[in-house]
Parts: sequence; C-alpha cells; structure tokens
Amino acid sequence: MSVRAYYHDDPEAPVLDGTAGSLIQLLQKCLVDGYGNVGQGTWKDPLGWEGFYDSVFQKAGFRSLDASGTQLWLYVDDTGPDATDGARTAYVRGWEEFSGFDGGDLPLGLVNPFPTLVQRPLAKWYKSSTADGTARSWVLIGDGSLFYLATAHYAPYPDHFGLQYFGDIASYRPGDAYHCALFCGTSVATNTPSMALHSYRLYSLQTTASEGFYLSRSHTQLVVPVNVAQVGLTGTLTGAFVGSTAFYVFPSPLDGGLHMSPVLVFEAGAGLRGLLPGIYAPHQARPLVHRGTVDGVTGLTGRTLQALALGCSGTAGDAGTGCALIDLTGPWR
Repeated sequence: MSVRAYYHDDPEAPVLDGTAGSLIQLLQKCLVDGYGNVGQGTWKDPLGWEGFYDSVFQKAGFRSLDASGTQLWLYVDDTGPDATDGARTAYVRGWEEFSGFDGGDLPLGLVNPFPTLVQRPLAKWYKSSTADGTARSWVLIGDGSLFYLATAHYAPYPDHFGLQYFGDIASYRPGDAYHCALFCGTSVATNTPSMALHSYRLYSLQTTASEGFYLSRSHTQLVVPVNVAQVGLTGTLTGAFVGSTAFYVFPSPLDGGLHMSPVLVFEAGAGLRGLLPGIYAPHQARPLVHRGTVDGVTGLTGRTLQALALGCSGTAGDAGTGCALIDLTGPWR
C-alpha cells in the first residue's frame, strides 16, 4: 500500500481551525477526495479510503478500502459538540459497523463502539485552542489502512504538535480481525498547554495503558474494546517522552548515526499485541527539526524518514518538544 503525506501548506490544502466542520473537511480531502490542481502539477491523490460525509450537519464516518484489513469505521462529530470546547475539538469514536445517515444528522447502523462510552465518555481530537478561523498547522501521513494526524492546536506553542491516529496496527496475533486502533484525547483543557500533551506523548518502556489508546477488541476477539499502551523501547528511561531532552545526544558518539526503534503496542495480560506501522521512536534528543528528513538509516535502506515535533512539556520552543519519525517511503506492512 502506498504511503502518502499531506501538509497544511500544500497548494489548496484544507484549513484546520476552531470552526465547525474544519476537521471533517480535512479528513475528507486527505482520505477520500484529494486536493490541489492537476494542471499546475500540485494535485495530491487521496489515501484511498471511503466515507459518509454530512456537510450540512458536519458529521462523518471514514474507513479503509483495504479488504485485507479490518475496515472498521472512524466516526467524527465536528459540530462543536463539547460544552466546554465548542468547535475547538471534535468528538471521535471507532465503530465496527456504520451505514451512513438518515438524511439528517442521525447516524445509522452503529455497532460496537471503541472505546465505549463507559470507558471514555469524552473521546476527542484537538483542532485549535481558539474557537475561530485562525488556521493551525497540521500533517497527515498514512497508508491504505492507518493514518497519523499531527496538529499544532495550541496557539502559544505553534511548534508543538499533538499526535492522533486511527487504523490497523500490525498485529502479532494470527487471524486478528479486531486490531483497529483509535488514539484520542480526553482532556477538556483546550486553552492550556496540556492540550498539546494529553494522550499524545510517546512513552519509553511504558506498560501502563496509554490514556485514550484503544483497540477495537482484545486478543481474545470478544466484543470488548481494550485499553493498550504505546511503547518506544528507548534504553532505560522509563516513562520519558521519546526524542525529548531526556535522551542521548545526536549524532551518536558511537557511530555518528541515528538510533531508533519501532513503537510497539502492549496489551495487559497478553504482552505485545503488535506494532504501530511506519512510526519510530528515536533514542536521541530531538535528532531532527519538525518535518526534517533523513535517509540511509541502518536497517531502513532506501527509506526516507520525517520528523514530527511532539509536545512533551509546558515549555515553549524546542525545549518542550520530543520527536517521532515517520517513514515516508513505505510500504509500512
């Protein structure tokens, strides 16, 4: 499956802001429609997903067209539903089944949510810390089965990105039919630095379930979503944020290189359920600037990796960011 990348500063890219519908329009363009100008050579093909989009009521459902995957649904309510946040956030939830809308704003055929409302009454993706039309920077990178969306939603820290994602992990369980992941925020504090931190940090050596990270079902395949942990195996720094100043110097004094590991998915009672495709946890402190690229990393010959600057503390600038690396070349699986 092809890997494609989309950026807020592409020609004719959708705008993400604190108004109703902006997140859905971004997802519709990147996942389903594409954007740009064919005649001017700026056209970008979509990821090849499908969806139901209610442009009047600003609600939508999206799923992968890859028949070899789970093909579960991401449901997005971008009406500004949160009493505190308004349109600064959108509600998100995974569903095993979804069949569209009733001609109004009522979704049809929703079966088996993940997380459940009991597990997470609030499940949201962050758009902006201000409820207005101020554009926020974003990056979306994905393949036919999973995408990562990084948003610089907190206005005072425009270089701090939060990571949110949806789609199939690479499962270690043979015959796993329910390895679809949703990573979402749960905080209502969209006007504080914590909105750039909550749920979006990649931890090292972390086996406690990550808040907001759910798979559609456990390894047993029973109809119960499971809260799992995302784990970057980065030395002995338990609970540190990957690529932050807590880590080792870059370039490496050993070989002058960049060292990193995959991001694994840990399920309590089962161990390692799988890994997150296409994303890597650097073992060194901020090895690249945001959107900086590197080639020729040992073990990844022929691949280009791009850095995403992830907020990891309430400190402005580079001192408050960690780093994740995304494979731009693929395939991820």
